Amino acid sequence: MKLSTFSIVARDTQTGLIGIAGGTNWFNYGRWVPHVEAGAGALATQAETNMWYAPNGLEDLKKDLTAEETVNDMLTRDVDKDGVYQLLVIDNNGNTFCHTGENCHLYAGHICEQDVAVAGNTLVGEETLIAVIGYFKNSNEPLALRMIKSLQAGQKAGGDIRGMKSAALKIAKGTGSGKYWNDISYDLRVDESTDPLKELERLYYVAEAYRCVNDAECTNNPVEALEFYKKGLELDPDNTEIKFWIARIYDSLGNEQESTRLREEIRQVNENWDEYWERLNKTKE
Repeated sequence: MKLSTFSIVARDTQTGLIGIAGGTNWFNYGRWVPHVEAGAGALATQAETNMWYAPNGLEDLKKDLTAEETVNDMLTRDVDKDGVYQLLVIDNNGNTFCHTGENCHLYAGHICEQDVAVAGNTLVGEETLIAVIGYFKNSNEPLALRMIKSLQAGQKAGGDIRGMKSAALKIAKGTGSGKYWNDISYDLRVDESTDPLKELERLYYVAEAYRCVNDAECTNNPVEALEFYKKGLELDPDNTEIKFWIARIYDSLGNEQESTRLREEIRQVNENWDEYWERLNKTKE
């Protein structure tokens, strides 16, 4: 699998969140390149993608090997004899280390610093990597958005010389709970798009909107829930699911005007929401 691409691995020093993001002109970047595990670290295997590196690299990180030790171990056990592999690793302490094979398609290279590293191949030039890491280091945005916008800066500076078709973002908690389904904070993928990084950013805001939905569902206070839903709708303005639950709350609070207005908006998208409304009313009886 030849996934010429560029990727960023990074750690948020405040929250401990650790993740990886990137994109390529090949289909399905998120299936092959990025790998992360809570309490361990993250890695990318790209250029001539070697999937053996993924599980074995994460196992090394779980054994508390540093990023450098992990890369060296991988290359000792599965030598890059043709010089076509690119491996990018960050451990749970924010140490980073990269390997770029001498025969990776030009431009190929990497920049490794504490808590952030970027590597790429088949790039227009080194300016892509410089732009990615430069944006990241000068941004105070939440880690997920910061990584996405760093990639956008890299693409604007040249990016993959062929363009970009797919992208993904994966972020895990700094400490694993043993329940992997709770330990992944973000798992966003765009398998094919004319502008995958723009779509990835849109999905980030949708994910944030559903965090608000979850907060709303975790409270028994309708007024408090309403505020959470409203915040979610600001992040994802066309979300009929959120509009529906806001309408339900308005109805319960006696604000029939606002409830009716939202129900009409929802009805224009899918009139079956009216049937769902009635089914919920019958359930309450």
